[in-house]
Amino acid sequence: MTYRNMIEGLNIFAKYTKCGLDEDLGGSDHDVIFIASCGLDVSEEDRARLEELGFEESSEFDCWTCYA
Repeated sequence: MTYRNMIEGLNIFAKYTKCGLDEDLGGSDHDVIFIASCGLDVSEEDRARLEELGFEESSEFDCWTCYA
């Protein structure tokens, strides 16, 4: 995950979270970063862009994740 992709992705997530850019990350575990709940109503366009950037909606963790 590059800085550029991480920043762009977090800016997309900020549009859908209650606190915007002040939202806390969900945490991390080894090389996985937990970003936001799977329950966010992300548009299809933003969902596709997030996937292009390397973010994925994980059913295992019930949240959006990316790998460091």
